[in-house]
Amino acid sequence: MSDFLRREADSYYFRRRVPTSLRARLGQTEIYRSLSTSVRRTARARAAHLFIGTEKLFNMILDEDDEFPLTDDDIRAAIRVWLDTPPWPQRLRMVDEMPPGRLRLHHETLPRTLVMMNADEGTRYSAAISEEAHWALERSEYQDIKGGERLRRTVAALEKQLREYVDQRMHVVFGQETVATASVQTVAASAPPEPVANMTKLSSYIKEWQADIIAGYNHNKPLKDADQYRQSVQLFIGLMGDLPVGRIDNEKAAEFRELYLQMPASHGKGSIASPKKELARARANKTTPLVTMKTAKRHFSGLWSLWKWLVFKKHVPVSLQPFAGHSFPGTKAKKSARDDWSLEDLERLFRSKEYRQASDTSALHWLPLIALHTGMRLEEICRLRPAHDIIIRNGTLCIDIKPHLEEDGCPPQGRGSL
Repeated sequence: MSDFLRREADSYYFRRRVPTSLRARLGQTEIYRSLSTSVRRTARARAAHLFIGTEKLFNMILDEDDEFPLTDDDIRAAIRVWLDTPPWPQRLRMVDEMPPGRLRLHHETLPRTLVMMNADEGTRYSAAISEEAHWALERSEYQDIKGGERLRRTVAALEKQLREYVDQRMHVVFGQETVATASVQTVAASAPPEPVANMTKLSSYIKEWQADIIAGYNHNKPLKDADQYRQSVQLFIGLMGDLPVGRIDNEKAAEFRELYLQMPASHGKGSIASPKKELARARANKTTPLVTMKTAKRHFSGLWSLWKWLVFKKHVPVSLQPFAGHSFPGTKAKKSARDDWSLEDLERLFRSKEYRQASDTSALHWLPLIALHTGMRLEEICRLRPAHDIIIRNGTLCIDIKPHLEEDGCPPQGRGSL
């Protein structure tokens, strides 16, 4: 399972590449999830669960032959059961409780919003809705239904059901005539003619873009170190080719991200080999240290700078944002990174020899218990004075968190009670 583990900063992540034949259906090239732990043993256990889940998902899409075909009624029943399963009732209740003004403003995008509410950062809608459809079928115990066509039918049924739910709410709030008018206006407004893709090569814009960012276009501050951004664009061209800007989409950007993360860490440090040759060298030698997620994010910043300029100059439509929405786990600075305690971590603590042999009057005995049941900060627990801070309020034992006088030997602290 170590092949799917990746450590970034102080935490572990699960990374598994999506098979090439499934990328178009899932809308992503890899599955990257935080395991929310810095303990390798715990990370391996959680990665095993994710591996099994992704394996089921891949098999469900790959296997087109199923001797137990699903009818439309089967799929609709599975959708109804899934929408009655948490957290979906809470999501749908949000639609029921939405103020009329907000409902009218967002009713067309609400089904999509409901699907994306719990999706991880950087997940595309197509991947999120496919995952919901997969779990809907599994919830109804259609374990043997693995065909890609059946998954697409379930996706379509789920989208239709969510659209009908929102439209029904619109009818309750505004009436049938208002809903029909709003739908007609939305359809008319959302069907402009498709713009012709700009087939100019990416490299053709580098010189003009560099001059503008150095000068400070569109009220932006002049950029002194524009050379780093230029190197990012040239790296993209080196790995992906000199593509027409109209053909660069989110999938191409995701493919570049995946390729770059396989590059050797020595890239750009005195080497004059082409990016593709360096990539081949790193693939041939599995022990070669690879670039970090932080460096990949820096290159995407350079590419994003160029793309903003292309949008400003109207060379590409504003709706095309290929370098936005990508995830770079472990790159956010954390002044005091905290790791959730898993059940395995807690069991290891409370079954440890040190804890079991500690006196029931010692801090080692009480500090973990108070932390577990109250959520108090460590410094608040350590400042507790049993004779003063354990009180009875309305017949209930409480912990009184209050300022201590300076003569107590402790700095002042805020007041509250638990």
